[in-house]
Amino acid sequence: MLLLLAFLMAAPAQDADRLANARSLLAAGKYADALIDLQAVSLMYGNTLREQAELQALRATALLGLPDSPKHRQDAADAVIAVYHVDPDGAAMARASDAARQLAQQIRSTRLLVLTDRIVTARSGRPLRIRARLAGAHVGEPQLSLDYSAQRAGSDDTDFVRIPMDRTAAPDTYEAWLRPGVGGVPGGGEHLLLYYIEAEGPDGTLLDSNGSARDPIRLTLSDTLPEAAGIAALDEGGRPAHPVEPPPPVPWYRHYGIIGTVAGAIVVGSVVAIIAAQPKPQPQNGTLGKVDLP
Repeated sequence: MLLLLAFLMAAPAQDADRLANARSLLAAGKYADALIDLQAVSLMYGNTLREQAELQALRATALLGLPDSPKHRQDAADAVIAVYHVDPDGAAMARASDAARQLAQQIRSTRLLVLTDRIVTARSGRPLRIRARLAGAHVGEPQLSLDYSAQRAGSDDTDFVRIPMDRTAAPDTYEAWLRPGVGGVPGGGEHLLLYYIEAEGPDGTLLDSNGSARDPIRLTLSDTLPEAAGIAALDEGGRPAHPVEPPPPVPWYRHYGIIGTVAGAIVVGSVVAIIAAQPKPQPQNGTLGKVDLP
């Protein structure tokens, strides 16, 4: 038991060391060796989204460092696209070479990309919104579709349900709602939601796919997730994925406790003033009467 615990605690450090070794190999120009290291890291369990994005950026760098060939260049382009699928802002490309960054600019200027903020965990039994946006070059208005499959733990059922995504008021932004009890979406419990997003042209041509049936995006639905400020969806670090701005603080003079205290003091003061203003009762002249003594 102690050995297993020690292995689990050391796994994240091993992942970090493996990525650091791949960076060192790239800096030394050992591109083939770096690809072997990166392939090993990609097969490890528990890579975060940031690690996956950096892995693909380093992979594109290594491929472009090898002797130029159509296959190496196509594989590098696929790696760059994979970066943007996991990391919509492309922050991981800062780790890539100049050649890889130039290839990224070329890709964004010549083809369409489907970008989405991947959610790792979400509260089960709540409506879930999946959003996507388009980047890069495209003509006309593509049709975006969401394919999803909810699996209970231990199940191998991967029959995907396809629904269209609706365009929102924001430019090139789409969304789809998954509601508990509708279309196979579970009403609660522990589940694994598999999904991917495809963009098709007017003629049905597949323009881009973020995830796929063979390699879908994975999202854990759970009844036991902690909630923060009513937000159900959490990112890979356990923080709210779409935090809500807190309402502005109420000024001190508008707090109900202070208002009640002040109002009470005003009422009491008014009552005392009214009583004090009333005229005091004056004694009346009286007589004890007349008594005749015998």
